[in-house]
Amino acid sequence: METNTHRVNRSRAISLVLFTLILTYGTLYPFSGWRWPHDNIDSLILRWPQYISRSDMLTNFIVYVPLGFFAVRLLSEYLCPITIILITTITGVAFSFTLEFLQAFLPNRVTSILDVLLNVSGTFAGAVFSVIIGSQTSIGKKLLTLRDNMFLQGYLSNLGLIILGLWALSQLSPLVPSFDIDNLRYGLKPLWHTLNNPDLLNIYEMAIYALNIVGLGLLITTLIRPNRNVMRIFPLFVIVVILLKIPVVSRQISLEAVLGVIIGLSLINFMRHFKRPFLIASAIVFFIIGFIISELYHKNDFYAQTHIFNWMPFLGQMSNINGFADIVGDIWPFMALAYLALLACPSQKLLVAISGGLILSIFVFILEWMQQNIPSRYPDITDIFLAMFGWISPWFYSGAQYNNVDKESEPTNNDQAFNIT
Repeated sequence: METNTHRVNRSRAISLVLFTLILTYGTLYPFSGWRWPHDNIDSLILRWPQYISRSDMLTNFIVYVPLGFFAVRLLSEYLCPITIILITTITGVAFSFTLEFLQAFLPNRVTSILDVLLNVSGTFAGAVFSVIIGSQTSIGKKLLTLRDNMFLQGYLSNLGLIILGLWALSQLSPLVPSFDIDNLRYGLKPLWHTLNNPDLLNIYEMAIYALNIVGLGLLITTLIRPNRNVMRIFPLFVIVVILLKIPVVSRQISLEAVLGVIIGLSLINFMRHFKRPFLIASAIVFFIIGFIISELYHKNDFYAQTHIFNWMPFLGQMSNINGFADIVGDIWPFMALAYLALLACPSQKLLVAISGGLILSIFVFILEWMQQNIPSRYPDITDIFLAMFGWISPWFYSGAQYNNVDKESEPTNNDQAFNIT
């Protein structure tokens, strides 16, 4: 019989493989025009770029951080931390050199030794971070103790916390702070302009923030221990994430976000005492409505144009540094829906996973197709793939038994035990 450890390791291996495939796709896109380079291949790979773009440097570093993180999580059960970091970094070197070598045969790609150095640095940083927060280190043990004191135990609770982390990542990517005065002004620019001109307030963006905040707040009520007050934890988490957007490069804080957070937290405080099944159902509804609005609203831009459907996966996400944030932003809501479905229907996992995936894929495709008639919207097949990845990935853990209740306390009406076997 397959153990929980084997299931977790299998899920980690699948995550690593999927990420390396996506990374390969993004590096070698558009896979056309292959030709033998006129210059020596070694000189192409080892040359220093003539023009250095800060956004390209950040992208080359950041996209390899998950590679190091996932690799360490996979090997953590078998090797010591130093050995794992060494093996992971060497793997990052080999992988990056291989892709840079292949890029030399593509006319639309530019190879350089700087890309390799940044890729390897990102892999090393991801590996070190994964080791630091691991259960074998003092920091990791303290984090684990803090997590167990505040939240229920079990893999399903871990999944819920991952969803909260992904939402924060979608808000703070690329996670590179700059305290340059111009960057800080840029981070506050939308808030300042809207305060001075209230007509600029976008009701749709405010609604999206409010709906997502309510959904996340209701989700966290299924994770928190009975003796903990969600209104003492979740508001602080949200406020810190929103404020951290100010110094992060390319991120901004808006009045829509501030008002959305205030409205969302007020609704959570009103709803948090309801029965758990109602909270789960409400969170699902809020997430779906928020996604619909985010897909169909358009900005008040006189010069906005409509766009045809893009059938090339990850075309738009590879064009700028915010592409990673867009990817995470499309994944986490569907992971949240899958998590809530696992809570609501623990005895019908396979049926819900398949039927829900089919319904959601059709649903997202219809919304994307409708965007062709909406100015400023970019209908994209990538969003469908990301939505399905977000929905499917939590079900890889569904073979394990999830005990989402505090063993030291009896479950109440609002804190029922959900055992998924």
